[in-house]
Amino acid sequence: MCNKCYANIQSYRRHVSTHKKRYIFACEVCGKRFTDKLYLARHSVIHVEKKYKCDICDKTFALRTSLKQHIMYHMGERPYSCNICMKSFTQRTHLITHIRTHTGFRPHVCKICGKRFGQSSHLKMHSFLHTEKPLICDFCGKRFIYRHHLVDHLNSHTGVKPHKCPVCSYRCVHKSAMKQHMLNHTGERPHTCLLCEKKFKYTEQLRKHLLYIH
Repeated sequence: MCNKCYANIQSYRRHVSTHKKRYIFACEVCGKRFTDKLYLARHSVIHVEKKYKCDICDKTFALRTSLKQHIMYHMGERPYSCNICMKSFTQRTHLITHIRTHTGFRPHVCKICGKRFGQSSHLKMHSFLHTEKPLICDFCGKRFIYRHHLVDHLNSHTGVKPHKCPVCSYRCVHKSAMKQHMLNHTGERPHTCLLCEKKFKYTEQLRKHLLYIH
């Protein structure tokens, strides 16, 4: 059917059911259907009240485990390390996805053009190139694929800066900007040159290094 590989029989059977398109498990709230109870359970979280609140940045979560993983981000805890480049992550799933950048394994295939991706989210984002981005900004008409991208964009119009640094008074609109800012406090240099192993704080620094040094 396809070239995807799985570590256990349960995951394999779950995937095969997507080819057979037996979407028999329906969400009681919105009606969206799934091929497996696990997928339905993961989806159902979006309808649950977010009652677990982060004391550092006030972000809320539906699951206690999600809050715990989020706090690890604030504390700088990254227990899962890549044995190739030593980059570390807060979640094991993020490490597995990262390792694919080294191996070149891209199991997610676009059914329209055949382009392959290492992450299902990247395939989903790509698929909108063949259709249209569904979310629209009421201020300027710019379109987005994901709601959190739209929310971040709306903050640029309203001036709201929801992301606060737990160390200093710095605030910003985008989560990615806060992630970059935190490197100033931690001293971490997460981007490594695979040719000489020199480490860099920002991807742009690594890009210039590769361009002008190697």
